[in-house]
Amino acid sequence: MESMDITLMLDKRKEATDDKDMLHLGQNIMFLGSVLINLEHFDKALECYRFSNIIFQARYGPDHLTIAENLHQCGFILETLSGSPSYQNQLDEAHDLLTEALRIRKLHLVESHPDLEETMLCLGRVHHKLGHRRNALNFLTGAVRARDARLGRRNARLDDADALLQVGQLQQQ
Repeated sequence: MESMDITLMLDKRKEATDDKDMLHLGQNIMFLGSVLINLEHFDKALECYRFSNIIFQARYGPDHLTIAENLHQCGFILETLSGSPSYQNQLDEAHDLLTEALRIRKLHLVESHPDLEETMLCLGRVHHKLGHRRNALNFLTGAVRARDARLGRRNARLDDADALLQVGQLQQQ
């Protein structure tokens, strides 16, 4: 199914949906986006997240955690796709989306929450790709500190090892 087909299908569904079901529709579309991420259909997933974000913004306003999750996923997808030629110029947008997601998450979550850690790791990768080594280092070490505060050093995961490796590489540069 082409991206335009998904958009047309979602637009038709939106027109046929009353306001009380709109939130449910947004949740379903966001869930479809997460499925598409797992299937590595990033273009289609991004379209789903962007479409559902319109629904959530209208329903919740700008500072809801659902908006933060949605923005984070869009930023994550753009960062992931930044290696492909058609998405190389999307890192600035990924940065903006992730920065806003982090701002919202900081309003609602404790500093050691895994969602904050995830957004900081992603922001660190974006800054690194943009060549902002100091900012990348700050976000990556902040993510590691958040994880340590929550779990302790003995419970390091593979993601943490990757973050620590990136921190070490940045410190050497």
